[in-house]
Amino acid sequence: VAALAAAQDLLIAPHGAQEVHIHAVCAISNGLILEFYRETVDPLRMQIFEEPMKLDAEGYVAAPDRPGLGITPNYELLERYRLG
Repeated sequence: VAALAAAQDLLIAPHGAQEVHIHAVCAISNGLILEFYRETVDPLRMQIFEEPMKLDAEGYVAAPDRPGLGITPNYELLERYRLG
């Protein structure tokens, strides 16, 4: 998708869980922004992952340097909302 957009000189801004998209935005030349949802938008926002993404004083975030996506789901929280 990023390559198709770049071919048309378009920027992209992935929508959704920012912890999952941060590496993609860092890796493409046409990444515009990384959305950041505060707890006021999503009350569970800072609890979904063991290492919640936090803005620095200037509004930036750093990509995790751990293996894979670099995030660990909060399985205990997710279990509480399991369906079925």
